[in-house]
Amino acid sequence: MTNTTLSPGTVRVNETATVTARIKNGGRATGTRTVALTLNGTVVAERTVTLAPGNATTLQFSLTPEAGEYAVDVESTTVGTLQVVAADPTQTGGTTSSTRTEMTTPSPTDTAQTSTAKPVAEPSGLGLQTLGGLVFVLALLATVLALIRRAPWR
Repeated sequence: MTNTTLSPGTVRVNETATVTARIKNGGRATGTRTVALTLNGTVVAERTVTLAPGNATTLQFSLTPEAGEYAVDVESTTVGTLQVVAADPTQTGGTTSSTRTEMTTPSPTDTAQTSTAKPVAEPSGLGLQTLGGLVFVLALLATVLALIRRAPWR
């Protein structure tokens, strides 16, 4: 998780704050991951993202929480503190209400389903082809050394 931002840091009730986070698959296999946005430790939105090896995407969450102060985190990354202050009654007619809205930027790698994040198995160690190639090179080297030892040197 890189480049996490909260904009703006202070909003009035019924105004929207936007949280963005860039996520990259640094592995060698395609992976699916569920990314959670939390306010004061409570999950308020989740996105499931599938990324090919080396690919990245930017997630965007828009939210309109009730008045208060919120610690904003994406996964275990602290994004910042969101201040939501009461709306000015003269500008809003004295009524306030709140809703939560969650969005992400469109991306061909995002999926709409929510699931539990599971580790992605990545290739490690020596594969069968690599091991076979290594055995071949060692056999060839042993043959060359045997021929060199048997060759008559004058």
